[in-house]
Amino acid sequence: MIYQVPPGECITMTPEILSAMHKVQLEMLLEIDRICRKHNIKYWLDGGTLLGAARHQGFIPWDDDVDVLMFREDYARFCNVCIQELDDSKFFLQTAETDPAYRWAYGKMRRKGTRYVRSGQEHMTAATGVFADVIPMDGRPENDFVDYLQYVVCKYARRVLWSPVGAIQDKSVVKRGLYKILSQIPKDFVYHVYMNTATRYSPCNSRRITWYSFIDKNHTGYMSKWFQGSVEMRFEGHSFPAPIGAHDVLTYLYGNYMEFPPLDQRHGNASASLIELPDELFE
Repeated sequence: MIYQVPPGECITMTPEILSAMHKVQLEMLLEIDRICRKHNIKYWLDGGTLLGAARHQGFIPWDDDVDVLMFREDYARFCNVCIQELDDSKFFLQTAETDPAYRWAYGKMRRKGTRYVRSGQEHMTAATGVFADVIPMDGRPENDFVDYLQYVVCKYARRVLWSPVGAIQDKSVVKRGLYKILSQIPKDFVYHVYMNTATRYSPCNSRRITWYSFIDKNHTGYMSKWFQGSVEMRFEGHSFPAPIGAHDVLTYLYGNYMEFPPLDQRHGNASASLIELPDELFE
């Protein structure tokens, strides 16, 4: 089944599309879980997936992605193990190393046989497909000034990596021109700067941790003590690990997280102009 709108526009995510996507995403989540449990790799549900487990015992009905977290050391092990362990007849672990055209600083597990093209990114050549985000967590320095510098370097390195999208997508003509110039900086150099900065402090030895690969609107990050263990939570009839401080994580992200948002806020974060899903998901 193929859904498509003109480039730059967004497909309306109907319950039918979301239900089919959730089936694919659960399949990927189970594959991540299988590999991590087999190789004793720590990971946790995060973001809307963790909220879905706590509030719905499954997907939030309007959510359109899956999020899992790993400490940087576990993320590196996971990427390495997937070379041999991942069922590559169905899945592809997309990173800057496995896909030269991929310009993001975290991993995505993609479902082969599907397509999911983000609106405004139709010109990008990286592999597409319905995905689950696999996000590495890094430590933060205690010194506030050093912490701020590290945050700023990572932020602008991400901006440069994103520049081929901004050169098309930004509403400002001036900014589009600036992004076009930035997009000429070699990706490998920018990614090297980002990695050297983001990974200076181990999350295992830090009081505070963060995901430098995303914008943290609060800029205070998580406390590492929230991740000093795991609890099992039910999600779509299966059991997955959540951080022992799940309540603190969800409160940090959403405030009163058990309260449903207003109707006009019940939508996902991603937007796509093309989605292709196997026909059997609709049978």
